[in-house]
Amino acid sequence: MHNAVQPSANLPKVEVNIRDWILAAPNPQARQLRQAIDITLNAFASFDDYAKSCSLKGGVLMGLAYGSPRLTADIDLSLARRPNKEDPSEIKDLLDASFDFIALERGHPDMALKVGTIKRLPKKKFDEADFPGLGVKVLYAHRSNDGQMKRLKAGIGGPALSLDISFNEPAEELQLLSISEENSILAYGLAELVAEKLRALLQQVPRRRERRQDPYDIWHIVESVPLKNEDRELILKRLIEKSESRGITPAPDSMRNPEIARRASARWNSLELELGKGKLPEFAVCWEATIGLYESLPWATA
Repeated sequence: MHNAVQPSANLPKVEVNIRDWILAAPNPQARQLRQAIDITLNAFASFDDYAKSCSLKGGVLMGLAYGSPRLTADIDLSLARRPNKEDPSEIKDLLDASFDFIALERGHPDMALKVGTIKRLPKKKFDEADFPGLGVKVLYAHRSNDGQMKRLKAGIGGPALSLDISFNEPAEELQLLSISEENSILAYGLAELVAEKLRALLQQVPRRRERRQDPYDIWHIVESVPLKNEDRELILKRLIEKSESRGITPAPDSMRNPEIARRASARWNSLELELGKGKLPEFAVCWEATIGLYESLPWATA
């Protein structure tokens, strides 16, 4: 069942210690969530057909590879291919058949998991959408908690995480993330991750979305990861490609649009729930870092 993803000479391999990440959780509830993420991520990584074409991005990648303290209940994956009709039922069956074994293998025998629901996104035009997705709700419970187990068996309520799978999203700059002795999974490299976050910020306006997590994540990267000139070149290249595929043409001053900042700052203080009281920087600090990075890209050579 374990996957066949193999590192290549051109694909950097990054070792991450998920056990330390779990132990660093600020409370028992967060620790239980991270155990469930560990099980789900390793289960998905063990499916050969999916593991070869999917890549991890988002908040879990930020935590595992870049040390972000932000708590997240979402596992974000991208697949380069388009979905097929069998994907929803196949993913559900594979996960449900693997959870107990993977829980034991990863040292979490007291954890029980079950797929609750799978939603096609967008619901009405899933097959025709340019960038369709699946929203998988994974329920989890501690076997000693009768209330949690009862809700899990009924398939309703209780603790849950989201496995969000995006299709038709090819990535160029990847790394191989070693998440256990048994499994590795492809993941966005630094430039791909930053370009994706910048693109998502620019796309807030046409999509009517609010992306408050992205300025924080970009600030964290700027503060913790030295960016080289070649990193900035690749960030800009991938930003332009990702944006143009969605009908957006980024310009050197695009991030100065006040509506982008307004949407990114909406409900900013709610991030404190993911970071802990007193640990959230002011929005202005994170936004200054975001604009600084965006405008430091080599636009003159684009």
